[in-house]
Amino acid sequence: MNRLTFNENGSMGVVGMNEENQDIKLYCCVERLIEYEDTGLSPNEIVELKQQFVEKDKEIEDLKEWQEWYSMWHKKFQKQIEELTIELETYRPTKLHGNGQCECYKCKQEGRQSIEWTDWCSRYKGHIYCEDCIKEILKEEQTPQTQLAI
Repeated sequence: MNRLTFNENGSMGVVGMNEENQDIKLYCCVERLIEYEDTGLSPNEIVELKQQFVEKDKEIEDLKEWQEWYSMWHKKFQKQIEELTIELETYRPTKLHGNGQCECYKCKQEGRQSIEWTDWCSRYKGHIYCEDCIKEILKEEQTPQTQLAI
C-alpha cells in the first residue's frame, strides 16, 4: 500500500501535495479514510491485527522449516518401508492375484508344465511358484523344530 500521508520529525502532511494537485490529493485521503472507517476497526484493533499478521508470518516460516525436515524424514522412512516390503516379499510367500497366467519357476526348471493361472501362484524369494511347488519348497525349508509344531 502506498502511503498518502507522512509524519516525520514533528512535520506531517500529504505526500506530494502542492497547490496544483491539492484537491485530488485531499480527495484520495478522504477516500482512504472512508475505507478505513468502513472496516469498523479502531486504531488499536488494527495494531493488534498487524501484530497477529507478524506472528502468523513467523509461524509460516517455522512451518516451512519443518516441511523441509518432514520431507527428508518422509523420504528416509518411505525408503525403509519399501526395503522392508521387498524383504517380506522375498522371505514370505506372497499370494498373487490377477486374470492372467504365470510361469512356475520350479516346474520350468524340472521340465514340467509350468503355466498356471495367476491366482494359483505365489511369489517367494524373487521367483513365482505354483501351489504344489511352494508347498514343497516350504516343507523342505522347515527346521526340525517347526516340523514338530505342524
